[in-house]
Amino acid sequence: MLGVTTIICAALAVVLKLNMVVIQLINYFVYPLQLVLFVPFIKVGGIIFNKAPFPYSINEVISKVQSEFLITIKELFFANMLGILSWAFIIIPLAFIMFYILKVTFQRIKLSF
Repeated sequence: MLGVTTIICAALAVVLKLNMVVIQLINYFVYPLQLVLFVPFIKVGGIIFNKAPFPYSINEVISKVQSEFLITIKELFFANMLGILSWAFIIIPLAFIMFYILKVTFQRIKLSF
């Protein structure tokens, strides 16, 4: 969900006592990546859950919002949830893999000093 990462990053920075400015700069630096991956995650979510993803172009969405506002909002919400769930299914194992790789890498760097 676009925009939610700012809140999540801020909360993590406070809880983990990290530098808020650096966290938010990194967050905004990767924001274009979020935009690029938004539609692919929705499509992957449709594949994972065997549901048809939101198949409309921008013009079709605008037209549909004007004619069937509540139905379109419900469909967009569902498509967004598919994207979030597919992201979670992908990021959880990826986070463990990245943690292990970084842990080993930093331990080797520490030993070399």
